[in-house]
Amino acid sequence: MPKYLSAAFRRHDIQIGIIIAIMATFFSTLSPGFLTLGNLMDLLENYSVMAIMAAGLLVVLISGGIDISFEAIAAVSQFLVATVLVRFGGNWVTAFALAGLFGALLGVVNALLIYYLRAISVIVTISTMTFYFSILMFVTQGRSIYDLPNWFTNNISFLSVPFPVMVAAIALLVTLLLLSQLPIGRQIYGLGGNPEAAKRMGCNIVGLQCFAYGYSAATSWDCSASLTVIRASWPPLPASCRRIVWRRSCHTP
Repeated sequence: MPKYLSAAFRRHDIQIGIIIAIMATFFSTLSPGFLTLGNLMDLLENYSVMAIMAAGLLVVLISGGIDISFEAIAAVSQFLVATVLVRFGGNWVTAFALAGLFGALLGVVNALLIYYLRAISVIVTISTMTFYFSILMFVTQGRSIYDLPNWFTNNISFLSVPFPVMVAAIALLVTLLLLSQLPIGRQIYGLGGNPEAAKRMGCNIVGLQCFAYGYSAATSWDCSASLTVIRASWPPLPASCRRIVWRRSCHTP
């Protein structure tokens, strides 16, 4: 086998691609309708939200931390943006700019708490997740927002590609370029590998942590925007927590 092929097969992304191709071939033999354009678009749209979350969380994980509060940050940012859009109007540029700002600020709060308290990231982010969700439920009383602008809930697509799939593709591409092409991406790798060595090399540790958690929080709103477009409403909790609220509401006298 040529050396370039041997080197390519040792790459994790190539190995994952081969596994996906084998699985697609296997399922297509079981169901003739599996490898169709409509089914492909349905699969991409259903898993686009997870792809957006993974893109943001990947940066935090590579930096050596973990962020449990990304769903809470996404819900809070989404509520703030939805409230602004309903009261004052706006467009997609306004929505993404405000959401990125709100999400990044909440993510930076996580990073500062982790750095200055010298606390474990999972403990801090679990605490902030509980705090953000509590404040959100107190303010909204668990009520959803349905009167969103028409442009926000219209079925958006480009060349038959749904809006959530486009957002996921952009988020994955930006994350790929960030980690592989930009100097700050290499610094994030260094931070995750050996924080003390990264500090001695001149890396701004607190700045890198703020960037990593802020980036994760900013991208988390993209998945919430995709869910809002799909459901045409803003729920105060993400899908993972909505079932708990629904069960409690069913038992409320």
